[in-house]
Amino acid sequence: MTRLRNAALAIAAIASFHRVAYANTVQDQQGVGSRVKAMGGAGTATAQDAAATYYNPAGLSQCARNQASIESNYWRYGLSIDSDTEEFEGETLSDRTAATFSACLHLPYRLSVGLLFDTGVSQVQSLKQSSLSKTPEYALYGKPLEQVSIIGGVSYKVNSHLSIGIGGAVLINSGLQIAAEIPVLGGDDEIAGAVAWELNPAASFYGGVRYEFDSQLVLAASLRTALFHQLKAETRTRVQAAGVLFDVDVLLENVAWYSPLQASIGATYPLSETITTAFDLSWYHYSAHPGPYIHISPLDPDDSVAAGLNYPPDEDPNFHDTLVPRFGVEFLATSQLALRAGVSYRPTPVPLPSPDKRANLLDASVATLSFGSGYVWKLKDSKKGSKDNQSISSFEISAHLRLHHMGEETVTKIVDTNQTASFKFGGQMLDTGITATVGW
Repeated sequence: MTRLRNAALAIAAIASFHRVAYANTVQDQQGVGSRVKAMGGAGTATAQDAAATYYNPAGLSQCARNQASIESNYWRYGLSIDSDTEEFEGETLSDRTAATFSACLHLPYRLSVGLLFDTGVSQVQSLKQSSLSKTPEYALYGKPLEQVSIIGGVSYKVNSHLSIGIGGAVLINSGLQIAAEIPVLGGDDEIAGAVAWELNPAASFYGGVRYEFDSQLVLAASLRTALFHQLKAETRTRVQAAGVLFDVDVLLENVAWYSPLQASIGATYPLSETITTAFDLSWYHYSAHPGPYIHISPLDPDDSVAAGLNYPPDEDPNFHDTLVPRFGVEFLATSQLALRAGVSYRPTPVPLPSPDKRANLLDASVATLSFGSGYVWKLKDSKKGSKDNQSISSFEISAHLRLHHMGEETVTKIVDTNQTASFKFGGQMLDTGITATVGW
C-alpha cells in the first residue's frame, strides 16, 4: 500500500513541475544599456537615456531628446563544476542571447516617460522547478534568467537641478489546481484529470531622485522593491485500487525569478571637460530570499494518507545581504567618440553548501572589468532661421565588453557515515553587446 501511495504522489508531482528554477530578474545580473555596462554598471546617477527606466527613473528627465534603442547582448558562461563522483555532477549552463528594446519620450509639463522590454532570442522564457535536490546548481545564473521583462517609468523635472521619478515592473503569479483520478486494478475505468490555472499580477515599484549641483556634481538614489514569481499548486489525486478509493491531496509552493529589495546611491563628477567619473553603491536584501526549491506538504494536515507520505526536507538557504560597489569613467576623445571603462565587485549572498545538508546552491564573489565605446552621428537643420545649425536628430552606436571572474571554491559533502566527497566550482563569464539609439 505504501508503494501505491508513493506512486500516486509521483504522478501528481510530475504533472506539476520539472526541475529547478532560481534567479533574480535578468537586469539584476546583466544590467541594461551598453554605456552603463561599460562603466561598471554604475547607472544610478549616470543613466541619462532609456536605461534610466531600470537604474533610476528620475534620470529619464535627462534624455537629450526623444530616444529609441535596441540592444543585442550575448552572455557566455564559463562556469564549471568539477566532481569526481556522478552524484555531484552539475548541469552545463546555456549561453544567453537577448534583445532589449527601450524608449525615452519627453512630454509636456516637464514629464518624461521610459519603457524597457527585454527578451531572450534563442529561448524566450524558462521556468524549471523541483523539490530539494542534491544536484549542484548555480544560484544566480543560467537558464532561469530566461524571462520576459517589462519595466516602465516616469520622471518629473522639478527644476534645473532636481528630478524625481517612479516606475515599476510586473510578473504574473500562478495558482494551479490539478485533479486526477487514477484507476489501479480498476478494470476498464479511464484516467481522468482537470487543471485550473489562475494568474495574479505581482508588481515591483521603483523610485528615484537625482540632483545636479552647479559644480556639475550629480547625486542620485533609487529604491526597488522585491519581485518574484510565486507558485501555489493544489494537487488532488484520487487513486482507485480494486474498488477502494485513496485521496492524496498535496500542496506545492515555490518562489522563482527572485529579485530582492534593493537600494542604490550614486554620483557622477566631471574631472574635466572630457573626463567624467561615476560611482554606485547598491544594497541587496537577499536575506529575505525564501529559497528556490518547491515545498511539498499535505493540503490537509488531517489527511492520514497524504500526511503519512515521506516529503523532502526543508532547509533554510541562509542567504545574506550584500553591498555591491561599482566605478566607471568616460573619456570624450572627440565630440563624437567616447571611450569607457569600469570595475565592480559583487560579494556572494550565497553561503557555501553545508557538508551535512542536502542542498548544493553554488555562488561565489564576482569581480568584473568593463570596457566600451560610443560614437554619435548628429544631423543638422540647415534651413534658414534655424538656431546655428542646431542638431535635430542623432544616431549613436555603443558597445561594451565585460569580463567576470568567479574565484574557485571547494565544497565537501558527507555522503555516508565517516565518508566525504568533494567538488569544485567557479570560472569566468563574458558579456558583450551593442546598442543602437536613434534620437529626435
